[in-house]
Amino acid sequence: MSTTEIRPATAGDAAAIDAVVDAGFASYSVWAPSGWQAPGEHASGWAALADGASPADRAWVAVTAGDHSVAGVAGVARTALRSKAIPHAPGGAVILRNLFVARAWWGTGVADALLAHALTAARDDGYGAVWLATPAGAVQARRFYERSGFTERSQHDDRPLGLRLVVYARGTHERAST
Repeated sequence: MSTTEIRPATAGDAAAIDAVVDAGFASYSVWAPSGWQAPGEHASGWAALADGASPADRAWVAVTAGDHSVAGVAGVARTALRSKAIPHAPGGAVILRNLFVARAWWGTGVADALLAHALTAARDDGYGAVWLATPAGAVQARRFYERSGFTERSQHDDRPLGLRLVVYARGTHERAST
């Protein structure tokens, strides 16, 4: 991944993050139920994570070396925020929020780097586990998380999103599977 670098997201990245996230949600149309609509409220969530007030509430972007465009984004939020998608995550854990990578950067290691950065930051901040939820139909994402050492904890229908979600977790000190 020599052509990108990971840095903290800032409020100035909001439009670029929204574009990456919008494209990520748009890719769900391949497997989502007919008529499914992507959520539109994600921008406010990213604004809260960018320039986060606490070390556990923050986001990072992978930016390209040349033009510094956003190639991907990932964020973590304390479970105290009680994610609607993961209401049963225990204390002492953080939630991985929307790891999305621009299609042009799929398969380049950007997702691996963002996830590794988030896991390291969570561990360094004293959190023992990271939880996440991803749609059941997002087979590529599910394989990625499973390869990265996450184990399935539960599944449930998420009414606001209109999709079945798979909840995963892993310790911050665990090594990824190969």
